[in-house]
Amino acid sequence: MESIHSFLSNMWLNPFEQDIFISCTKYPDSSVSSLARILQKPRSTIYDTLKIMIERWFIIQKEKWRWFTYSSLWYDWLESLLKQEKLCIEKKETDLRKIQSDLTKLQINNYTFTWIHHYTWPTAMQLIYTKIAKSTTLRAVYNPQKSLEHSHYTIQDLANILITNNIKSFEILPNNHTAKKYAQLLNTNINHVKYLQESDLEWFSADHIITDDTFYFISLAKEVIGIEIHNPVFVQAQKIIFDQLWTKI
Repeated sequence: MESIHSFLSNMWLNPFEQDIFISCTKYPDSSVSSLARILQKPRSTIYDTLKIMIERWFIIQKEKWRWFTYSSLWYDWLESLLKQEKLCIEKKETDLRKIQSDLTKLQINNYTFTWIHHYTWPTAMQLIYTKIAKSTTLRAVYNPQKSLEHSHYTIQDLANILITNNIKSFEILPNNHTAKKYAQLLNTNINHVKYLQESDLEWFSADHIITDDTFYFISLAKEVIGIEIHNPVFVQAQKIIFDQLWTKI
């Protein structure tokens, strides 16, 4: 089972941000001073990092009397799902449907999370691509070679989704043969592609797909794990992060 640290790394959190995120879960409503003591870092460093994580909607800031406190938004939920997923694997197949129904959707603080189970992955990928087809724009850090290993689709099928539905897309792809072959099938007038060396980014161990109103995180590491997140503010924050990365390539 993929570790929480590995999962958070694929969510574009660096090691120090991960430490803050986990601390804000273990010790909810922490102050900057208490976090500084726990992590043994200067308060200014903690404050600056918290500010960034609040903008990215990983941390919630609350006003309490004359100071602010900080809590993580959905780490404990994610941790519980990973534990339940491990339980699913250990259970007999006849028991899986009940656990799946319990885990499929969760509503927290105006967020709708949908858990994508790896043992139904080809069907899940088909559902995701069907939803993408209804979007007007697409942003993605995407690895066609790994993604297609877990679906019934071909690179032609993926290209057709964008072309047929006239979807404006911006995709950051690994610099490999499959990705380049896929890019050649696209409509260059509306489908834009940039490349990065696979060794430059660990992000290619996961797909980050942002549509009009949904963020999909699909880990393609040792265990295939996927989460679909609906929340306008969170999705907008992910778009801003992606656009900043896009302009630097």
